[in-house]
Amino acid sequence: MQKINTRKISFQILKKIENSGQISDRVINDNFKNKNLDKRDENLVRKIVYGCLENQILLDYYIKRISSIKFRKIDSDILIILRIGLYQIKFLDKIPNSAAVNESVKLVKKVNFKSSGFVNGILRNYIRKENEIKIESNNVNEELSIKYSYPLWMIDYFIDSFGIDKTRKILEFNKKAPKLSIRVNTLKITRDNLIDELNIINIKSEKSNLTKDGIIINQLNNERINELELFIKGYFYIQDDASILVAEMLNPKENDRILDVCASPGGKSTHMAQIINDSGEIISRDISKGKIDLINENIERLSIKSIRTEVFDATLKDFENIKKFDKILIDAPCTGLGIIRRKPEIKLNRDKDDILNISHIQYEILNNSAKLLKDDGEMVYSTCSIGEAENINVINRFLNENKEYEIVTINGNNSLQILPGDYESDGFFICKLCRKQG
Repeated sequence: MQKINTRKISFQILKKIENSGQISDRVINDNFKNKNLDKRDENLVRKIVYGCLENQILLDYYIKRISSIKFRKIDSDILIILRIGLYQIKFLDKIPNSAAVNESVKLVKKVNFKSSGFVNGILRNYIRKENEIKIESNNVNEELSIKYSYPLWMIDYFIDSFGIDKTRKILEFNKKAPKLSIRVNTLKITRDNLIDELNIINIKSEKSNLTKDGIIINQLNNERINELELFIKGYFYIQDDASILVAEMLNPKENDRILDVCASPGGKSTHMAQIINDSGEIISRDISKGKIDLINENIERLSIKSIRTEVFDATLKDFENIKKFDKILIDAPCTGLGIIRRKPEIKLNRDKDDILNISHIQYEILNNSAKLLKDDGEMVYSTCSIGEAENINVINRFLNENKEYEIVTINGNNSLQILPGDYESDGFFICKLCRKQG
């Protein structure tokens, strides 16, 4: 096996994420395709990439405190290398400080030789002064922003929405490495039998306490979950537990005609298919052929026949299907503030205006899709975000302007807002609505 420079790979991935705005796991997986990495190298790259993204604001704070050059004048490539080096020094105990410095200097010499002394000086100064550098702020929100590496506007939004204590719990939970959860494909195997099959190959797992079809993976060993024969044969789908709950809340019935409005990559569509025993008809839509291709891949792997896919922009009106569906699922596009622990780049790629802008799109999708629901039909609106603007405010606006719809309570509540950490899951919002007869 060829010698792998994990820091160089980490640098390339972080640079592409920064320049392209693409999702971190997609860039990582694309980068791994043509590289013969062993599991340890792959894990180190993932750890460095996610660690740098998760802690970028804090790492930049340290650089600002130490650097003699103004932060805004530091070349972007050099900043990435500094973050990689600082992250290893501060957070990775198994990597000696000397190795973190030396590997960073080697890397910067290949990128910008003249900056090697600057990088060496910053990292060594941090090692000398680490215990002296404190977060200096008289403002609690600002202190949390630096300590947990969230933009200040996001900290303000969380505190306004949930209060300081719940916000601290969210921030602490999001520091934890996310557990892997999967959804059993009950069209092929029972949940108990899948757990037994996983145990045979030394993968320790347990039933979810939140969902009927969810399984929590406690110990994966050195296996790649998507390379397991059980995965390839379609016995399960990789899906967060809170996301699994959405289709269960809609509770479709056999022979229902169902619409999944923003369906890619197909997790909720395929879950609904197994709930209805692959009977009836599910129309799974999304905005582009690329997204539809992802759904079709999962349909094929899971051996599902009741789903038909269509390219369709949900912000447009559909006059051909007025009152044609028994059930509708709207997993709306959102800022993703509930899944930051899985996609830490969200903290860096979002701004305050995004929440208002996307809430208008969400309302448009909800309003258009609702017209396609039959009388007495039911629909679920969900997001993987938290806070009122993208969730209950969208619902309330819709109900104020569409009197023929009403809320169906979930466990006695008008909606379900799962915060990051509740049930050890991601943050999710779910609200169920029905169309009254008439």
